[in-house]
Amino acid sequence: NRQKVIGVSCFVLDVTEQRLHELEIQRMAYEDVLTRVHNRRYIELAFEECLTRKEEQITVIISDLDKFKKANDTFGDKILIEFGDILTKIMPESAVIARLGGDEFAVLLPGVSENQAEFLIKLVQAEMTLKDMGITASLGAYTNSYQSHKNFVDFFAIADKKMYENKSQKGERR
Repeated sequence: NRQKVIGVSCFVLDVTEQRLHELEIQRMAYEDVLTRVHNRRYIELAFEECLTRKEEQITVIISDLDKFKKANDTFGDKILIEFGDILTKIMPESAVIARLGGDEFAVLLPGVSENQAEFLIKLVQAEMTLKDMGITASLGAYTNSYQSHKNFVDFFAIADKKMYENKSQKGERR
């Protein structure tokens, strides 16, 4: 008694709209809406990935715009957007750029040395001067290894201290 296949049924479901919706939700969860750079949640996850990959050099740069409140009254959000664009333009492709809130940004640089980070900071400051933004940024960097057993908050705190020292040298207040 041989059985023969006399037909095949196929069902196709287009999930394109659902997938686009999921991608949009994911983007919203990890991206700053105003500047279109990542947010704190994303940079913290990326930092954890650096630890997992056992990166020998991990650098975090923290930046804060000087006299932002006064400039913000005049230029509004344009300054934040433009600063995010400058960071995106200058930092290497492997960098994770995030707006942490207000006028504070962070950059995660896997595999980047302290000297390289200092050079990148100088490029950011030069670009701001070139664009004549009417505002400057104070930046601080901290570099260490996954072996330091420090987390993002530790890297942030040390880089933030260096950023504040940079701001103090210019006579700025936080």
